[in-house]
Amino acid sequence: MHDFFLFWWELIALNARKSLFRMRGGPPPCQSQMDSGRAFETHCEACTQWNKQGRFRRVCPALAWTPGGWRCSLNAADVRPLWGRAIAYYAGTLTLAYLVLTLGAFAVLRGVGYGFRYVDVAWPPAWRHFDAIRSKYYFAQGRAAVADHRIGEATLSLSLAYELDPANYEAGLALAQLWQAGQTTGSDLVYTRLLASHPVEAARTAGAWGQALVWRGDFAQLAKLATERLGREPPPATVWQHALIFSARRLENPAPLVAALALPNLPGETRALLRLESAALAGNGPATAQILAAPLTEDASAYARFYQVQFLIDAGAAQRAVELLAQYGARLPADERVILSLAALARLGQSEQLRREAEALLRANPKPQIYEILAAHLVRHPDPELLRRVCGQFATMPWANDPAGTAATAALLCAAGVNRDRALLATLRTQLRKTTGTQALALNRAEEIFIEQPGRRTLGGFLPTLPMLPIEVVYALFERNAAEARNLRQP
Repeated sequence: MHDFFLFWWELIALNARKSLFRMRGGPPPCQSQMDSGRAFETHCEACTQWNKQGRFRRVCPALAWTPGGWRCSLNAADVRPLWGRAIAYYAGTLTLAYLVLTLGAFAVLRGVGYGFRYVDVAWPPAWRHFDAIRSKYYFAQGRAAVADHRIGEATLSLSLAYELDPANYEAGLALAQLWQAGQTTGSDLVYTRLLASHPVEAARTAGAWGQALVWRGDFAQLAKLATERLGREPPPATVWQHALIFSARRLENPAPLVAALALPNLPGETRALLRLESAALAGNGPATAQILAAPLTEDASAYARFYQVQFLIDAGAAQRAVELLAQYGARLPADERVILSLAALARLGQSEQLRREAEALLRANPKPQIYEILAAHLVRHPDPELLRRVCGQFATMPWANDPAGTAATAALLCAAGVNRDRALLATLRTQLRKTTGTQALALNRAEEIFIEQPGRRTLGGFLPTLPMLPIEVVYALFERNAAEARNLRQP
């Protein structure tokens, strides 16, 4: 060990002394000054401290074995430094050590599960990507935890993924969606950052955030987001028109609509609809209904027609709504025609015709979407008998207990709650837990939320636990809650 450390020391120290000798002259720093200085006669002073002097040849190959022992094979005047040898030893040893360390680190990191390549570990310029690679690892861990319903672990993993690499859009979006049920402030902050840092994904980010705000019932924030998106997204942006109008209705305040009307590039049709809705919220509902009773022009959008017919139904002009609905025909999407037709029949009190139409729909279109539409209708217009018929037919569907039927199951569960059918609610809750593979403890509050608190439901704390719920049902629940609250306020 003594010779080992001397070796590394002399590679530098001896060569430094030799370099000074070559520059200044004088006696060589490594040869015995008591000897002649001739080759093969002169002792090597530099190797006298070594346990095995022959090892000194690794520092200076001029050391040679002679019958008289170890001697220097150079004349004094020829002594010179050997920096190339020193550099080669240091470089080779450091390179070997670096290879061992990086290979070890690579093996450990790959064993843990990080998606590193060896070049990512061995090449220093690639180290700037470490956090991005680690972010991908934690993102994958987070997604797996979400799939297994390990929410605490998923939250930690996704938080680390987004913190390590804010450019990891998917990690940020997943974290914001995961937080929306319980950490709303953190969720909104992440959504805000994603909108600012990933403008290319702005539409997707805003859509996810808007959905979260609807589920939570944060209509003030939703109105602000809808206004911002109306000013940025290309027309017609009907989703944001509807979100803004719906928010203003839940807030019972035309102020968000007035703020949106100040946008400079708002399309004419959108501007007209917002003005009509603003007037209705300000107390001019009958006058607005009278304006909307006239058929729209040929160039009107499908959303404008939907808004018109729905407004008339809600305003008590259901018969005129039916006439316009028949006149518009295919200019409205099929699912919207179904929604409006069922609502109009309910407003007109034509229960038997409504049930016949619902049963005809179930026979003609035995798919999950029709059950979701009927569930939304039964939330807005409770009908226990129709609900039992729909749920009875639903139970016979081959996909009812598969993931494909999860959204419909959740929708019918909410309808059962609004219709105060405890038995159906319990059955659908069990089915939903079986389909989703999770206990969903929040479902234990379903009776309290739906049956025991009409008009006072805290939907914003419950609906985020049902992310599979169709948005039309979510809208319907808030509408129903608002209607029941108004009934409670009336003397």
